[in-house]
Amino acid sequence: MPHVNQGRLTGTFADRDTFLAASSFETPMTEAYDLPLPEFVGGSRIGPYHDRQGARKDIANLLRQHFDTSASNRGLLPFEFANGDMGWFFPDALAPGNKVVCQAPDGRRIRRTVSGRFKTLRWHLCLVAKPRIWPLLVYRLHANIVLSTDGRTPMPGEKTHLRRRRLTRSWWNDVWRDRLLAGMSFLADGADALVINTGNASFHVSTWPLLTELPVSYEATDSPLPSDEDEQGNIVPNADLDDRSNDLDETTDAGEAEAPL
Repeated sequence: MPHVNQGRLTGTFADRDTFLAASSFETPMTEAYDLPLPEFVGGSRIGPYHDRQGARKDIANLLRQHFDTSASNRGLLPFEFANGDMGWFFPDALAPGNKVVCQAPDGRRIRRTVSGRFKTLRWHLCLVAKPRIWPLLVYRLHANIVLSTDGRTPMPGEKTHLRRRRLTRSWWNDVWRDRLLAGMSFLADGADALVINTGNASFHVSTWPLLTELPVSYEATDSPLPSDEDEQGNIVPNADLDDRSNDLDETTDAGEAEAPL
């Protein structure tokens, strides 16, 4: 059960009975504080905390734990990036045909692969969620890529940086956007929101991001850009996108040294 420690106290979104039931052994426990979340986050009632900053930090921690639990329950696997961020990636065969199909609120049909082949490796879509407290309670979500040799065991980050950069060279903004939306739709099992249960209560995370309206735009008249990716999610490098001075040597997939930059 997601929880945080505050001195001799334990904080959780769950009610006391649900929290105790999650334990594998009997533990005597009394309820010291029952704090409404809006007041706790706003700082008007923070119980044992000395300041609002500490209270908000633990709320963000709980939100992160609950997202991690939801991603794990849906079959995604964890990966820790070099900067300490925790991501959750799609192993092979988690989604039927390694594709997710969903529909945007405007009726647009989204169909994106979430894992595929890149040379001798497998690539996997990875979701990274960072809770934000102010000015709204939200998750800041972005997409990344994890590589593996067997479809589920991630390679260390230091071996993937240059490969990821080459792999995604033809992934323009619309590709990243749709993969992120497809990933969230999968987490929510096709619903409009991911429902995260916390015991006696729950909260919803919309599968569609917050929208804003800009007073200006642009008109795209350029020809379609080349792509490296086929229908099965296989990345076949396109010579038009290659920059040999900033690319990998072909032998690096066998574990040899990477080409100098």
